[in-house]
Amino acid sequence: MWGHKNEVIPGVERRPEQDELWKADARCARPDQHLPRNFFYPPKGSSLAGVQAYCAECPVRLDCLEYAIKHRERQGIWGGTSERERRRIVRERKGERRPGEQGAPTPSPGPRHHVPHTTGGDRRV
Repeated sequence: MWGHKNEVIPGVERRPEQDELWKADARCARPDQHLPRNFFYPPKGSSLAGVQAYCAECPVRLDCLEYAIKHRERQGIWGGTSERERRRIVRERKGERRPGEQGAPTPSPGPRHHVPHTTGGDRRV
């Protein structure tokens, strides 16, 4: 696709976007890193411990995480987090919780049955 942000166009120097400047300092960007192919894209259901430990040592881990959240990265490990973990972070920032999540409010059952107001007053069954 012509003009894609990662495309290399001969003779044109691409200037990094302001929110991408952290990438130069990323641990994974160092030339001495020999990571397995798809290291940051582990198969579904596999352990993330190795990649998360790797990311924990990165000096720009939080910048990476913020970038992924801002750009709604849906795949891969960014800032040591999976897509599911990033969705949870976004919900927490919005003050939302899903039932069953740690710290989630217990939903109130609300009124069971309500008979509309009549001359006899409000009746609950």
